[in-house]
Amino acid sequence: MTPSTEVTSQSSTPHLLRQGLRIIADEQLSNGEIPNYQCMPDESWQYCFSPLISTYMYDELSCFDPLSGRFEPYAVERSEKVRRFLFLRSVARIRQKIRRFLAWQESSTGCWRFFGQGSGLPPDLDLTACAATVLIDPNNSPLSPATERRILDLERFRTPDGIFRSVGSRDEGHPSPVLFWIANCNALRYLALAGGETEVLESAILDALTSGVAAMDGALPLHYAAARAWRHGMLASRSTLASCLLPLALEQSHSSKGPLSAALTVLVLTDLGAPEPEIDSAVLKLLAWWDSPLNRKFETFCTSLCGSPALTAAFTMAAVARGRTSSAVLP
Repeated sequence: MTPSTEVTSQSSTPHLLRQGLRIIADEQLSNGEIPNYQCMPDESWQYCFSPLISTYMYDELSCFDPLSGRFEPYAVERSEKVRRFLFLRSVARIRQKIRRFLAWQESSTGCWRFFGQGSGLPPDLDLTACAATVLIDPNNSPLSPATERRILDLERFRTPDGIFRSVGSRDEGHPSPVLFWIANCNALRYLALAGGETEVLESAILDALTSGVAAMDGALPLHYAAARAWRHGMLASRSTLASCLLPLALEQSHSSKGPLSAALTVLVLTDLGAPEPEIDSAVLKLLAWWDSPLNRKFETFCTSLCGSPALTAAFTMAAVARGRTSSAVLP
């Protein structure tokens, strides 16, 4: 499929938000988990338990939750006015259930395992950083004893060179550099939000990105993780990051492979302060992808171990609502 820039009536923002929330609510299990799926060799999708998808879902819905420190009133104004209270209440309920699920999955040692606390694999850096960040939004002060304990838990992953690693946590032989630096970006975000030390890690990530990691195949999720970390952490070197990633994001905006990658591109452009016309153009391409058949909502995130129509919905909702797009383009 080649997405066009024509926007149909089904692409209106209120309709998309309503449809996306329905997909998420239908997918969420009674224990709060957002199911994760693995892409099999025959291109079918099989349920694969991992709490990681739930952490990303929680974060992307934060712009619609008045209880969150990352609530964006302008994003909520994109929803239908007559159903806005119901929309807000549904988002808050979904996030609350995810929060309880992730708290349940925390191990007695204070970390999270990629395939759940019952897994025999070592704790996973990426999931631990993401889940720990969930638990400081919205009700926990960054200076609380629980947050300070989780900073110490995260420090277990730090190596003498100041970078974080969790070898073997996903039973992989040689983790890709993209996944490695995504995990470090998420660790940086948690440390910045929780009041930890960030300078060494921030410098290491910037060096890696500017040295070529950002230009690797499949690096779009890394661009997203870095842009999110710098924006949420209000890190001073954001302009340096933008000069590295924005040209790549603008190039990516013309070649997205599905609605998830199109949504990630919009979020990268938005978080790095791209010009409004560029964001508008990327949003239009995202809407065209979103109107494609439902099976297109399955798109791998980072690796074949992660994918979910609910995740695609959450990224798309946040991208369209947060993108600085004129009401004339997006009704």
